[in-house]
Amino acid sequence: MTRKKGNRTEGSAYNLPGAREETDGRHFHDDVLAHADYHLTYDNSLKHSNSTNQRGTNFVRHSTRSLFGKFECLQCPWAWTSGKICVEIWFSRNPDRYSTRIHSQKCCKCETYAEPQLDTDSYTTKLVDAFDLWKGLRERKEPNDEFRETPPHHPDRCHGCLVGVCEQSSRKSKNWY
Repeated sequence: MTRKKGNRTEGSAYNLPGAREETDGRHFHDDVLAHADYHLTYDNSLKHSNSTNQRGTNFVRHSTRSLFGKFECLQCPWAWTSGKICVEIWFSRNPDRYSTRIHSQKCCKCETYAEPQLDTDSYTTKLVDAFDLWKGLRERKEPNDEFRETPPHHPDRCHGCLVGVCEQSSRKSKNWY
């Protein structure tokens, strides 16, 4: 049984508008609100704020997550899956505000950026898990060894890697659970 969450049906993929290098994640906000047990405000200005220390009222956390999804090139008939779609997250607790940026990948056939299709449940679960941790509502989790087999990540085609924010670009594990 599928149930309605936000503007889409639970378990559905959401096609991001256009084939750009990066996309604002505002269109997922209703789904994030439906998943969270508290109110959140989407605030695009967090991407441009200067963080203070963790005790400061203006502190903004910044992190990245890797999501599973698919890409469909708009220029040629090529499509592929990726387990490393880079999503940047900004979060502030005063009041609870957040913002996200989703990075695209280039098509290996024609080298144009392709449109990502993200699983709504995966996106909202990863975001709300991070917010719960940052709000002190849960403890850190051990990394999950379960994963979906996907083709190798290509840092030269990942916009997140090219700008240095993708988890794969630094090759070091981030402690975000």
